[in-house]
Amino acid sequence: MTKVVICGIIKHKVEKNIKLKGGIGMVTIYLRKDEDDFAELKDKIVIVNDAWFNLHWTSYDFSSDESKRLIRNIDNTEYREDCPGYIRSQFNKDAIVEVTKLSTGCKTALNILNDKERIFNLAECGKNAITEIVKTDSGLAIIHHFIIIDMWLNTKIKFITNDKREVVVDNGSDATKFLYEYWEK
Repeated sequence: MTKVVICGIIKHKVEKNIKLKGGIGMVTIYLRKDEDDFAELKDKIVIVNDAWFNLHWTSYDFSSDESKRLIRNIDNTEYREDCPGYIRSQFNKDAIVEVTKLSTGCKTALNILNDKERIFNLAECGKNAITEIVKTDSGLAIIHHFIIIDMWLNTKIKFITNDKREVVVDNGSDATKFLYEYWEK
């Protein structure tokens, strides 16, 4: 652990390296109907995204175009490259606040983008965050209930059902239709 000064504030930086796997061209979403579904992946599933982000953000790449897009489109703010670890306040654009103040949906999206080894729960994500998450070209997520994907979205999404069947859809409309039929069973 090293001590660094960021914008006049002393911070302790945890040095971490997270191995990233190559993208598959679409996000993968596991569909979990029962607590026993995907039990073999239990150690890889992150339920509390806020806490995970707050513990691991120092190893994330906020300068990438994808990170900037997620922060801008989900929380309507921007990362301060001149002040690492800080964003402009959503409520007062002249103020800066720590990245730990991002919404849970935005934190979940950044977790998915930056940690390809874990599966992140989408339960606390709003529609805006889910829309941006499914636009990412890789990453792993899990849902426990029906969600609506923006029907005009033109992106591939891979779902893995509780019986381990893989289903790839080409757009938001097909995704919502598939999810509706899946959860109605």
